[in-house]
Order: sequence, then C-alpha cells, then structure tokens
Amino acid sequence: MKCVRLAEFVLPLPGGARSYLMRATDHEYYVVKFRNNPQGTSILANELLASNLASLIGLPTAKAVVVDLDNELISRSDSLMRQVNDWPFGLAQSGMHLGSRYAINPLKGHTYDFLPKSHLRTVRNLSDFWGIYLFDCWTHNLDSRQAIYWKSGRQRRFSACFIDNGHCFGGNEWIIPTEMNAYPLPAHPAFGVLKFQSNLVNEWLSRIERISTTSIWRCAKQIPKEWYGARLRSLKGMIETLINRQRQLRSVMEPLTDASFCLEHRRTNRNRIGALIECRDDAEVVGVAIA
Repeated sequence: MKCVRLAEFVLPLPGGARSYLMRATDHEYYVVKFRNNPQGTSILANELLASNLASLIGLPTAKAVVVDLDNELISRSDSLMRQVNDWPFGLAQSGMHLGSRYAINPLKGHTYDFLPKSHLRTVRNLSDFWGIYLFDCWTHNLDSRQAIYWKSGRQRRFSACFIDNGHCFGGNEWIIPTEMNAYPLPAHPAFGVLKFQSNLVNEWLSRIERISTTSIWRCAKQIPKEWYGARLRSLKGMIETLINRQRQLRSVMEPLTDASFCLEHRRTNRNRIGALIECRDDAEVVGVAIA
C-alpha cells in the first residue's frame, strides 16, 4: 500500500478527533487524524472511503491518503509530541494514519470556514453543494455537512472544499438503514443562496448511479486492515447496504427534482439557518488563514 511519509508537525487543530496539521515529504500539507484518536479507527476508514467515492463523481472533497508517522519524526518533535501525548487515549503511535490534503498550500493561499452571503453567491463551485447533499444522503452522514472556502493569494473568488467525512456510513458503528428515506435539505448557509436547477440534481444523481459495484469494492479494499481489525464482517455488511442504497437513491430523492417542492424546503431551510447563524451581507469573513 502506498503511503505518504510525514515530515513535520505544524500545529494542533480543534475538533473531537484531535487532528494535527502536518507537512509531508511530498511538500503537501495534511490534516492528520491519528489511529488512536478518541473517535476510533472507523473514522479513518470512513474518511478514506468517502474521499475515494466522492472523487469518482467529481466532488471537491479533501483528498484522503494513508500517511506514515515514524519514530524518528516523533523523537525529533518532542516538544510538540508532549501536547499529543497528553491526550487521555494514549501516546502518539508510529504507523499508518489518515491524512486529508489541505485545500491549498498554506504558503500559497488562505482558507476560511465561513463566508457572508455576499461572498457565498460568488463561490466558483456553489452548485457542488447539491452533489454533496445527495452524497450525504446516500452514505448516511450522521454529522452536519462542513465545508471550507479557499483561494490563492491572487484570486478574488473562493472555491468550496468539503471536509470531515468521518461520520459518513453511519459513523463509528457502520450501521446504515437498509431502506432509504427522504432527507431534508441541510441547515447550511449555502442552501440559502443556492439556486435550484433540476438538471443539476439529476446530473449528480446520475453520477452516483454510474459508480460501479466493482469501483465501490475497490475503494473499500484500500482501507488498511489496521483500521478495521476484527470488524471485517461489519465493513462488508456496510458496503453491501451502501450498494443497495445506491439503487434506491433516485426514487427516494425524486421529489427534489420538482421545483415547487424544493422551494418549500428552501423556505423552511432559511428559517433553520436564521436560527443557527446570522448570514448578513455585511458580515465578516471568518476563518483561520495559515501563512
């Protein structure tokens, strides 16, 4: 199995998985989730599988790879590792972990986790939110959808990248309902400005339907054995259910192709968004720019 070798600890990141921003020998930066993170190794498997499947339909998710942390780097990074080793779930370990490639090299651009409505309207790939919505429905994502927005130093418009896919496939337990039900539009600010286009919804549905069963199993086989251990039967059962849900997706989501149905959901969604976050035209861009 091809692994990317880690070369440097950069800084710790917030979140339940206790991730770290790290530089690798390929000169790319990765958000690394360690094998002994508080959420378990299934989260790593989910991230890798979701990234591979999303890439098959052209969704801009953070590219997930297997990364190798060796003892030499641990010993050379003693001061930083003391922060990691203070975790209640044990010492940082050498071996294979999960790395999600940073949307843009921090030395070449900036990332933000929130944009005001005036900026959201100009996001280059705003329509991809329809794709990730259908993807989350298919994969039974238990978490709220997260996205970051990035641009290089010279660009004026942002692009969206979808992150944190660890709770797809029913999360840590890999329990997915066999029978699909309709999912409401998520309470994400992007859906407050996103224009409904039935042809786009149909296109994303078709892309998911075109993923072959062989391709789904091939993606699953890329998961390291260390990440599922004795749970191979559970993993296989989850994949079989996922394939079954793929066949149901269009019939379940058919109402979404009706404009009047979608508009009603958008009205409801705006109310939900308003209760969660005030999305004003004069709001500031919020996020962390690492440079």
